[in-house]
Amino acid sequence: MRGRLHAGLMALLLVWGAPNGWALTASQQRGQQLFTTGISANGTAVTALVGSAGVALPGGALPCANCHGVDARGRPEGGVIPSDIRWLQLTKEYGVRSSSGRRYPAYTDASFADALRLGVDPAATPLNSAMPRYRLSDSDLADLRAYLMVVDEILDPGVSDGQIRLATLVPAPEQAGLGQDIVRVLRAYFADVNAAGGVYGRQLELVVQAEPADGPAPAVWAAERLLAQQPFALVSPVALQAPLQLAAWAERQRLPVMGPFASRSGAPGELSRFSFYLLGDAGVRLRALLQAAMISARLHGGEALLLAQRQALDALDLSELDFLGLDLRVEIYADTPQLQQLLAQPETLGATDLVHFGAAEQLRLLLQAATRQQRTPTLYIAASGGLGDRLRAAQGYAGELYVGYPMLSSDLQRAAWQAFEQFRVRHQLTEGPLQPQLHAYVAAQLTTHALKAVGKKLSRERLIHELEQLYNYQTGLMPPFSYSPNRRIGAYGAHVVSTDLTTGRPNLPGRWVEPLTQY
Repeated sequence: MRGRLHAGLMALLLVWGAPNGWALTASQQRGQQLFTTGISANGTAVTALVGSAGVALPGGALPCANCHGVDARGRPEGGVIPSDIRWLQLTKEYGVRSSSGRRYPAYTDASFADALRLGVDPAATPLNSAMPRYRLSDSDLADLRAYLMVVDEILDPGVSDGQIRLATLVPAPEQAGLGQDIVRVLRAYFADVNAAGGVYGRQLELVVQAEPADGPAPAVWAAERLLAQQPFALVSPVALQAPLQLAAWAERQRLPVMGPFASRSGAPGELSRFSFYLLGDAGVRLRALLQAAMISARLHGGEALLLAQRQALDALDLSELDFLGLDLRVEIYADTPQLQQLLAQPETLGATDLVHFGAAEQLRLLLQAATRQQRTPTLYIAASGGLGDRLRAAQGYAGELYVGYPMLSSDLQRAAWQAFEQFRVRHQLTEGPLQPQLHAYVAAQLTTHALKAVGKKLSRERLIHELEQLYNYQTGLMPPFSYSPNRRIGAYGAHVVSTDLTTGRPNLPGRWVEPLTQY
């Protein structure tokens, strides 16, 4: 049943995604399947031959779209610049220029077959060694050629001549208030865009799906319900129960996501290529504090130490392996007795810069031990919640204390803040909670900016490309956003700010610190 449903949805996608409402021909549909998945019309993967030795691999591992992009325009990756293989480009009367700058004659049906089967261009020159050769039947070649003839005109799901369908995912009913605030902001923002003419004449539509209250993968369950409504992208989804599963699902569906907070602080490549985030999570703030501590320790000829509770690291899916190669000592404790054993060792509080990541009560024990030992390391507090409890525990500490914040009032620019406040008043949103409204507003603003930057010929690949080009983009409401092919968090880092332990308030402005490892 599930397989038939998936096949039905795939067929619907192929038909709905055609321009001006007309369906792709059967040959073009087969060509699209072959291009994007490496699966032939008979339902089996074609064979790809890789390298000079001709190592055989299933074509599903090396479909054309992986390197050339779903729009066939070529997407640079790993130092290789794949060619633009849209049929209109390949068959230009005056010939073709390769990514290396070399010219050769226009492709014909025969030379196109030679390129795919033998790995040579129309001048009989070998193609780049990164280009596999494929074992393709004549019918496979005809289907692929038919698809490449129309690929430039095909509209992605969620796009028609007059509309762009966006979607959001909101929490389960018990968190309905939070979801309602996000939806109201998104609807209001897109209504303003539509009133001003939309995006190149297209109106923005928003569809909404709520997570179920329970189940093994509620975010994915809700997202699959959205799939039937053919959204072009997700904006400000809030998946409280399974954020990582949502990111993995978006990757499989090739569905762009503009989310508020990243849900993982790990190494590059672990997040979906299609998921972009405004701000980093607690793990990113932890890395920023570690970076600040290591710099300070080097400047003062001291040592940086991370003292972390295993449960706190587990909550962020982090372990000792995530800190290998960093210029600091790492001590991880399982419980309070183990922490007390570490604190009894003179070298623990002998560090000049100490980053603590654990509960407030454990921080209190650390500070009591420091007082007894007459030690005052520069202290950095990392927390995924309950910062107030930790600051109260630190009152009276004689040393310096720093905290990492994803954003501060110093990020605000007067004109941008006034525009946001006027927006809230105009749409009667002033009674709602400020933070989720602000996140939804900025996500909608950034998504709309990227949609306009793409232009009239809108596709998911072009949207991702435009987002990847953003550098130091100023909203005036958050830190500047920068993305790249290897970066998916716009404001990647944290404000590292010293704290007045009498009032618990940050001593602004602090300094923005970006960890060396980005994602």
